[in-house]
Amino acid sequence: LRKAQRELDEVIGADRLPTFEDRDSLPYMNAICKEIQRWHPVVPLGIAHGVTQDNVYNKRKCGHRKCMVESPFLCVQIADTHKSLFEREMLHDKNMYGPNTEHFEPERFLRPGVRDPSASFGFGRRICPSRHLADNTIYLAACFILKAFTISYAKDANGAEIPIEGPSTSGGIPRPEPFQCSITPREGHLMSFWSTKRN
Repeated sequence: LRKAQRELDEVIGADRLPTFEDRDSLPYMNAICKEIQRWHPVVPLGIAHGVTQDNVYNKRKCGHRKCMVESPFLCVQIADTHKSLFEREMLHDKNMYGPNTEHFEPERFLRPGVRDPSASFGFGRRICPSRHLADNTIYLAACFILKAFTISYAKDANGAEIPIEGPSTSGGIPRPEPFQCSITPREGHLMSFWSTKRN
């Protein structure tokens, strides 16, 4: 987060918030936005669709009346017998994204040739029509939060950092389990901005 804040400070300065016009000048912030979408997609299992005719995908037969689940993590075929066939990972593909796909590492998107994580929004004709709105919302939220606040580990009574284990709920739309952290305003940043808004 400190690296992102340094980039924001260098490009934006101390007294304004980022805008869409700044996006091309913020490569690390863009990498953070892509990593957010890759690391934990909002809907990791996608939505099931029925196969209307026999088909073959990647040398696997997808028969008529079967159920296909599009997933940014897995391509899955669910047969009439409800058995699942896990074909391949996508957003955690170690050949594409490197060995530490379970870790949050925005730097992976600063390397050339790394696939954009657009699979988090679906595929083909069924791709999310609001993907651009979602991407822009992630960008602005991440920029505003990191510009205005310092986020760090919470500390216990002895002053030791409380680790964030990172478990999340299961289900169609997982979310993080409650955790402790410290969020404080960044000293010296946006002071003239906030005083203008108060007046």
